[in-house]
Amino acid sequence: MKNQTDPNWLEGLQPEQLGTGLFLLPDVFSERYAAMIVAAVPQITYPQCVLRGMFAVAYKWVPERIASFEQLQEDVDCGDTMPCAGQCRRLGCMCNDATGLCVPLGNPTRRRGTRQG
Repeated sequence: MKNQTDPNWLEGLQPEQLGTGLFLLPDVFSERYAAMIVAAVPQITYPQCVLRGMFAVAYKWVPERIASFEQLQEDVDCGDTMPCAGQCRRLGCMCNDATGLCVPLGNPTRRRGTRQG
């Protein structure tokens, strides 16, 4: 599922309404099959998120009324073992359909700048 945005969040959406875009991207530093990272872009509109997400593996827009960028960074306790089917329960996580597991925002591979095998 490419767009993992909760459809309920789009009800009554104003074009200028801001939120955070989450983007599931291939982790080129990892040798693991289907390894992904989640990158976040705060202060963007839903249409901007959709455009930026066109070439991502998946994307999700979280309106600020649901969670701020800071709150999203705290809601990432999904580990490498939480199963998913198209969406993750945690706001700061995204579903990797290739593995059926949730991927947290701020994947440690990216933060450390190291290669994981």
